[in-house]
Amino acid sequence: MRKLMLVALLAILGTSVHAQWLRYPTPGIPRTKDGKPNLSAPAPRAADGKPDLSGLWHVEPTPLAEMKRLFGENMDVVSVPGMEPDTISKYAINILLDFKPGDSPMRPAAAAVLQRRLEGTSEVLSSTHCLPAGIPFSTLVPGVAKIVQTPGLTLILLEVDSAVRQI
Repeated sequence: MRKLMLVALLAILGTSVHAQWLRYPTPGIPRTKDGKPNLSAPAPRAADGKPDLSGLWHVEPTPLAEMKRLFGENMDVVSVPGMEPDTISKYAINILLDFKPGDSPMRPAAAAVLQRRLEGTSEVLSSTHCLPAGIPFSTLVPGVAKIVQTPGLTLILLEVDSAVRQI
């Protein structure tokens, strides 16, 4: 019995593997002299000369102070765990935020639907009825997106809803 327990213990301990390579430098990323990723390097190019978007992408969150300034002081009252107001982009709330009221590129019918949804009178946001969440919304929340780009197909793997988009 002792030998069987020892074999079982060794088998369990021997299969322990680290799931993340924290110190593994991703090949192909331009680096500065100190080894950090060079964020000002030119965008990588695919064989056809077009930008290669392959890699992991994450939204740049809007600071909580800015969110409160734009959408009111109660921004930190309602939040989804892992998707707190200071972890999302302001564009997840209003993609047209930078447009002046008369300059929106939306058609009048679409603007009317959006206005009803924002007022909460007759409809709710489409993400509550249309799953998985679409682009750009799913890329403006804190989930990670991975883009795999090949000459004939581009895949966007979204952490949000585990969705896959094929282009």
